[in-house]
Amino acid sequence: MRRMRSLRRQLGFLFLTTGANGAGKTLFTLYDVRKLQLETSRPVFFHGFTAKQPLLDFGWKEFAPEHWEDCPDGSILVMDECHLKMPLRGVGKPPEWIERIPVTHRKRGMDIFMITQHPLNMDAFLRRVIASPGWHRHFKASFMGDSSNELKWTSVNDQPQKPGSGKSGEIKSRPFPREVYAWYESASLHTAKKGVPAKVWWGVGALLAAIASVIAVVWMLTTQASGAVGERSTLVKQAEQAGGVGAAPAIQRAAVGTGGAGGGAGRGQSMTKAEYLDQRTPRIEGFPHTAAVYDGVTAPTEAPYPAACMSMGTACKCYTQQATLMQVPADVCRQIVAHGYFVDWRKQDPPMARVDQVALASPTAAPQPVVINMPVQAPPHAQQRPGWAESLALRNSQVRSTYER
Repeated sequence: MRRMRSLRRQLGFLFLTTGANGAGKTLFTLYDVRKLQLETSRPVFFHGFTAKQPLLDFGWKEFAPEHWEDCPDGSILVMDECHLKMPLRGVGKPPEWIERIPVTHRKRGMDIFMITQHPLNMDAFLRRVIASPGWHRHFKASFMGDSSNELKWTSVNDQPQKPGSGKSGEIKSRPFPREVYAWYESASLHTAKKGVPAKVWWGVGALLAAIASVIAVVWMLTTQASGAVGERSTLVKQAEQAGGVGAAPAIQRAAVGTGGAGGGAGRGQSMTKAEYLDQRTPRIEGFPHTAAVYDGVTAPTEAPYPAACMSMGTACKCYTQQATLMQVPADVCRQIVAHGYFVDWRKQDPPMARVDQVALASPTAAPQPVVINMPVQAPPHAQQRPGWAESLALRNSQVRSTYER
């Protein structure tokens, strides 16, 4: 974008300044015009505000906009609240004194600075002839106050107040020239309430709320951590008093907390999706209970052993106490059939009548070969099928008898 030329060497152009009350549009215009006056030694005439002694000392004089042509050539004219003299009107010919401005002011080298709240408030005829090297600038009050952002274009922007309007022009931040307050009296200076902008209060409130939230979270975490440490210390002391020093490590482990079922993350700790799926993936395909998440409920409570073995011809098979087939070598199976199998971890059961003893007790029974049967522990399902162990032992003895013959 071509940079707009300064006012130093310009004569005979139109300049429009807009902005809301309190944005500094009059303040900055008087400051810039005074600077231009010092650089060019040109006379200044004003309308729309009351001048104080400093402006009068600068040689500024009041004029009537309808008689602007009475001012000398090369003059600088300042018109505050210009919409009061150049209001927005309907279709038709503008007043003669306004119609002559675009034609005459350039020939006479007269710069006219117009000030209003919004460009659409003033006469459209004059608004449309503002162009480079003249300009339109709009002031927006900044966040921190006592300064404004100046948005400047080479022609009039009809919607300068909209967000992002400065993208098509030049933007810069300007602090209020405080010395200008003593130069004039403006209605906006008397009605505008000075103080911290509402945006600043909102920002401060949000910052304090954020700080309070952080302090609350830190306090909660600290309190929870202190409570956990105190509880663990209490458990350790109780353990030392009850069971001596050796019991303390166990209590400490209990106080710290162990992982969940399957050695997962500790209680209160959330798992990632990958960890959750890993806990539920079976170690052996097709056996869901082999997943790590079930380790806490699948701990062995019983060991398989050959509760019954049968030898038929060249085949020999052994079964567990749950009637499931065991993978036992054939020679080992036959040794168990011949000599039995001792279960040293089985609890003592009430004595059971052996099949061979029942056969020898009958006085009329024929002599039977001696059969050594291994003790049989009733499986969990034996209560549902009474006599299962006895029937299997009887069949085993019959098979062995046939085999020995």
